[in-house]
Amino acid sequence: MPAGKLAPPFEKLGPFERLIAYVTVKGPASYPSGGFEIEIPEVSTLDNYDVVVVTNPSQLLEENDTVYSVSYTKSGKKVKIVIKCLNVTAASPTSWTEATGKDFSNVDFTVIVLQKQ
Repeated sequence: MPAGKLAPPFEKLGPFERLIAYVTVKGPASYPSGGFEIEIPEVSTLDNYDVVVVTNPSQLLEENDTVYSVSYTKSGKKVKIVIKCLNVTAASPTSWTEATGKDFSNVDFTVIVLQKQ
């Protein structure tokens, strides 16, 4: 397969996994406390699938003095994305805090759902 091309759904990506869904959405204009959810309409539940969340690192690194952590959980048909931030120039002690209220509308979040054979 040529570099940069996405395999059609259900085509084998490796010896054990098949692509089920590839969903890309923009982040929220005002990040809500507790994270935001992306629904995957191709499945009735994500319990038997592997999920990968990908974002463009350069889109998250545009703000000076702040680094971000993106984590996720899956429940039912939804993937919940939680973003935390850390100001690297803040006085000690510093800690990771949720990015509540920040604008992520220019950041693409891609959810890839894979099924094991």
